[in-house]
Amino acid sequence: MKIDLSIRCDCGCLIQEAVYCPEPNFSADRNIDSQTEDEADIYCPECSVHHVVLISNSYGGVDCSMSTDKGILAYDLPYYDEEEELDWVVSGADDSAIEIFRSHLASVETLLKAELPFKAQKNLQVMLYAHVVAAAESYLSKTFIQLTVNDNLRIRQLVESNSDLSVRPMVLGELFKKNDEIKRIVGSYLQDLIFHRLDKIKPMYKSVLGIDFGDITWFFRAVAKRHDCVHRAGYTKQGSTIEISPVEILDLMKKLEKFVNKVEMEASLIRTVYEDTPF
Repeated sequence: MKIDLSIRCDCGCLIQEAVYCPEPNFSADRNIDSQTEDEADIYCPECSVHHVVLISNSYGGVDCSMSTDKGILAYDLPYYDEEEELDWVVSGADDSAIEIFRSHLASVETLLKAELPFKAQKNLQVMLYAHVVAAAESYLSKTFIQLTVNDNLRIRQLVESNSDLSVRPMVLGELFKKNDEIKRIVGSYLQDLIFHRLDKIKPMYKSVLGIDFGDITWFFRAVAKRHDCVHRAGYTKQGSTIEISPVEILDLMKKLEKFVNKVEMEASLIRTVYEDTPF
């Protein structure tokens, strides 16, 4: 994580830097036990004064303070920058994509059993429908990025088959520099790609990974319905209420689970071949 700091030094100089911010201890049960700390050393470019900023982070939020009174400190909320997020996705850190997907479905199944007032129940069903679709999209995104960006041949297949990447201009002087950066360029492109664009995602999976989704007309319809759930809070463009029942959500979950399991089975074969390759 990073956090943006602003220090008004006593000499009048405004120093602005993005520095490392530790994550809270996510294994802690209590807020007090989740606190982590780190220090940032910041030097004023005008008077060379050394500012030491103590950064504390916990479930309750982040707090920054200076060890001296030689300036005024201001700070924003911590955030993950693009490179950190991409590294997390590419490395497959923490739970695997399929485990995360299954965890989402299990949570949705539990929430569907909650007893709530009628209006609250309807609003929850709208949110859960969108969440189920988003869980599948997230699985497809993370799986494709990991399988593609970690293999030079698949990177080449993607670049050659994807017009957004293949037509990017490049001067000869940048050739070697871009060659070294291509993994991150492709990874950033895929991370920015909206994975509910099934019209783009389906042929990419086929051309790069050899995974054929088959007939997923039902998935296209679910994505369209998810759009109304997320962007219009359960209403159509014409202003009509979208009717979503627990039975419909459970049916969608079954279809998505079957679809994702099929993709995961083929993805596992690709991972096995990759791991067995002696170079």
